[in-house]
Amino acid sequence: MKAADDMENPFAMTREEINAFLAVPRFAAVSTLRKSGAPIITVLGFEWDGEAMNLSLRSTRMMVKRLARDPRMSISVFNNEYPPKYVVIQGVAEVVPDPGYEATRRKMLRYMGPESPTMTVKGLDLDEFWKGYTEVGRVFYRVKPTAILSEDGAKWGDHAHVAGAGISDAAARKRGELAPGNGR
Repeated sequence: MKAADDMENPFAMTREEINAFLAVPRFAAVSTLRKSGAPIITVLGFEWDGEAMNLSLRSTRMMVKRLARDPRMSISVFNNEYPPKYVVIQGVAEVVPDPGYEATRRKMLRYMGPESPTMTVKGLDLDEFWKGYTEVGRVFYRVKPTAILSEDGAKWGDHAHVAGAGISDAAARKRGELAPGNGR
């Protein structure tokens, strides 16, 4: 699925590029809504299966309560180098069974396994960590995208001066949200 703005964005990633980008262990900024409607962002590890984003949370986290009240969320995954790349997934979180926490363990090892490029703690006893990680219970969520936005800054080429805001401004202008001459 692609969002309308990505269809107009020549710098958007293809489905294959999105899958490859999300296959790399990166952390996600996950936004949910407070009772007041204000967004709050939490950083989480994730697993993308090509169709949905999978997240595992301690059952005691406030995010679990927020998602029970309003399961909408936005998930942003980005790189930490130039040129920037990002994928934003909007969707609704659904609680799914995770017998024996098998999916939770797979997701945890994606980040904390000895071969993971994100693991920087030496000598961590993963079996001992796992006990603490699961002792209060976990809730496993599957988030099927209702929209996916993406951009790959490597595609900017000679258009770097109009990338980002220029594309957004052009889309807003087309929708009648930005008067000609405003923005870039």
